[in-house]
Amino acid sequence: MLKLHGAAAFVALIAMGAMSAHHVRRGWAVARDRMSGALVISFLVALIASGYPLDYLVGDASRASISFAHWPIGVALAPVLAMHIVIGRQCITKKEAARSSAR
Repeated sequence: MLKLHGAAAFVALIAMGAMSAHHVRRGWAVARDRMSGALVISFLVALIASGYPLDYLVGDASRASISFAHWPIGVALAPVLAMHIVIGRQCITKKEAARSSAR
């Protein structure tokens, strides 16, 4: 199970890099959904900062304390990401409604 988790982490890192190149830059430029987007990025950075040491830097003595910090961040990421998606879709829906009423 831990190997699957590690593989998923690499996929998430690749996805984060891909999103940073277009989605994040565009969203920041048009000032849309910045707060929840910054929160998602903060959670991802915290996961990276706590996950990397778990795999590569710490021994068994400190693994438990770092793990105790890592897993709640990962659990909390799910609702934060869901909130970001919902807010983003609401922004798009409002934009489309404004566009259609202007016609």
